[in-house]
Amino acid sequence: MNYNPFDEINQRLGQIEAKLDLFQKEKDLHETQKYLSSKEAALDLKISRAHLYRMVMNKEVPFKKFRGRLLFSREQLREFVNRNGKF
Repeated sequence: MNYNPFDEINQRLGQIEAKLDLFQKEKDLHETQKYLSSKEAALDLKISRAHLYRMVMNKEVPFKKFRGRLLFSREQLREFVNRNGKF
């Protein structure tokens, strides 16, 4: 049987496409998530978690507490950024 390098390329391309599909599904799920953790909110705002906690203590950013955890509404954070601009 003759070795065809294109068979290996096609196989690897299929693996890459499958990983990209999985990555896109995870991204879509993240985008539809209504509430964010403090870590996710800090990443979305492009600030450190310490800066986010200071903003929470000063009541500068919208948040909720649920069972001892800070939660941030994705929609309220976007509105907050639109009103206040960049940090």
